Amino acid sequence: MKRFTTVSRLMAAVLLMSFVSGQNAVRAEPTATGPAESSNEGFVSLFDGKTFKGWYAADMSWWSITDGAITGTITKEKPCRKNQYIFYEPHEPGDADLPLYDAKGQMADFELKLTHRIISPNGVNGGFQYRSEHYKDGDCKGYQIDNNTKTPWLARMYDEFGRHTLAWRGERTRYDEAGKRHVTKIETVGEKAHFALEQWHEYHLICRGTQMTLYIDGQLVAEVFDEQPSAADLSGLFAPQLHSGPPMVVQFKNILYKSLPVSKPATAISQPNFVVIFIDDMGYGDIEPFGSKQNKTPNLSRMADEGMKLTSFYVAAPVCTPSRAALMTGCYPLRVGLSKGSGHGVLFPGDVHGLHPDEITIAETLRAAGYATGCFGKWHLGDQPQFLPTEQGFDVYYGIPYSNDMWPGLKRWQFPDLPIMQGTKVVDLVQDMDAQATLCRRFTEQATAFIREHKEGPFFVYVPHAFVHGPRLASPRFMAEGKTVEQAQVEEVDWSVGEILEAVREAGVAENTLVLFTSDNGPAGGLSSGPLRGRKGSGYEGGHREPTLAWWPGVIPAGSVCDELATAMDLLPTFAKLAGADVPDDRVIDGRDIAPLLLAAPGAKTPHDRFFYQQGGMLRAVRSGPWKLFVSGELYNLDADLAESTNVAAANPDVVARLGKMLSDFKADLAENSRQVGVAKNPRTLVPRPGVDGEAGYRPTLSLPRQSK
Repeated sequence: MKRFTTVSRLMAAVLLMSFVSGQNAVRAEPTATGPAESSNEGFVSLFDGKTFKGWYAADMSWWSITDGAITGTITKEKPCRKNQYIFYEPHEPGDADLPLYDAKGQMADFELKLTHRIISPNGVNGGFQYRSEHYKDGDCKGYQIDNNTKTPWLARMYDEFGRHTLAWRGERTRYDEAGKRHVTKIETVGEKAHFALEQWHEYHLICRGTQMTLYIDGQLVAEVFDEQPSAADLSGLFAPQLHSGPPMVVQFKNILYKSLPVSKPATAISQPNFVVIFIDDMGYGDIEPFGSKQNKTPNLSRMADEGMKLTSFYVAAPVCTPSRAALMTGCYPLRVGLSKGSGHGVLFPGDVHGLHPDEITIAETLRAAGYATGCFGKWHLGDQPQFLPTEQGFDVYYGIPYSNDMWPGLKRWQFPDLPIMQGTKVVDLVQDMDAQATLCRRFTEQATAFIREHKEGPFFVYVPHAFVHGPRLASPRFMAEGKTVEQAQVEEVDWSVGEILEAVREAGVAENTLVLFTSDNGPAGGLSSGPLRGRKGSGYEGGHREPTLAWWPGVIPAGSVCDELATAMDLLPTFAKLAGADVPDDRVIDGRDIAPLLLAAPGAKTPHDRFFYQQGGMLRAVRSGPWKLFVSGELYNLDADLAESTNVAAANPDVVARLGKMLSDFKADLAENSRQVGVAKNPRTLVPRPGVDGEAGYRPTLSLPRQSK
């Protein structure tokens, strides 16, 4: 039987390496409680509460309809010595008007909701099977939800005699292809999850590919990533169960079903989709997977649980413009002339500088390989026509051209209104804080619409959010729930991540989509760098090391952690390799292919023997292995002193000399292999300053005198 081996096919065809997911133990944070806002839209009813139309059992004498529920009954007078099942199987003659599971009349990827209870004075159990098939003598095998008086569990039946338990109540497990079981606890599961006899309980089961998630009474109870079965095991029938045993009554009602698009596994010829979510000014300690106790980020925790946490992921600069230039080009900003703006640390409205049109961006690289490309959010690489996203490889752009604080509300500069652009046109203005609060939602809606429109793929979606950069205000819902505006914005960003991942799942492309979440630089005021020294603008770790997650179900090992050094510059060569695209070979590219790290290849190590930090537009430090040397002569061992609190230069002169030479060599390399910044003729702002008529209203901000605060 053909095995469900997405990972091995992809690795053999694209990376020519083996992937051993069994070496990665699951480490996870709590997932949010159940889909509270889940509606019944798109669901069909499998049971009308009156008849057994569409239902079949080998022995119907065990089953009846009582009070609008399918009812299975065992009495002292009629004992039950083997499990009994009743199948929803609407493919018999005359059933054409009944809802089918899929084209084959089976369940593949789906959502199932039902209400269930057990009535018995004894410690009995009951439940239902799904993705199951008939066996002999009316038996059934497949996946199963069982319940007893204390513990619900999610189990797979592997033959007619035994049960292979996949996840007990409160467990999230992954079975790798070798059959090894990796377990983590779901800390949010409490007493509410216990199954109470004689009480009705609401079930919500979501199955997408190898991932199966169970909610009971709105709370996450168990989750399984089962990479062991064959593809044929991932479809089948639904069958309520009457378990053999002492007298009892089991009842099922309100049975609703919705078929989901079947997840498309990556194949030897497929190109994965890519989504990069790039937050503005978020710190290393601002989300739960990286230790935040203040901000509730269940979607990011789930992303970490289902994917990988990268604990040594760096951006190439501690402020907006140069950091974004590095991500787009795969190069240090000092190499492409954008270590700062023309007259400030970042680009300003109407700035004469921008990302040179001759640079080859990650979007241009992927578009040349057939990708649809979209940018939704803050650009900040130049607002003149030749610098805009649609001239730098993006088919679609919706967002703001620079930071959201570059508006009349910041009084020390003479800023124009903040424009929202679609393509090359201004379509709206951000003129008050209420409009600022809509930016996260707007960019999320545009990004998810693009994903759904281009689900046939391949696509590259870049979401550089304006949140959590000041001025800060979140949507009313998050402002009401957050204790501070910073918490509200971080939690709205988490909502955005959840919406984007859900759009990927609903499009049926989760198993062929790599999503990466990170930040453009360290935290601004009110946010946290966690255990790191330094903040936004700093050459210390807090300015450059970012909270980073990577998610690719079935390919990136669930719950894995990578401590190897990786950078935002690596995304261009890595995505190009995975997409089968060409990396520019006529120029220096500083990024390296980190696919072996992301896919947890055995023994994978960082491709970087050195990484350079900048501050104030100038070279500031170098890291090699655990050692970090500043141009000022400070030396830190990051393995022993992550907080950079103890300068050990005096005790390690050989290390100082070795890293000092790296700094000198890099300066020489930049002198020989740097490229020119883009320069615009006669730059002007996209919109005028309020109250200024004529061409004078469009003068570049940096050409105007600063104002007192």
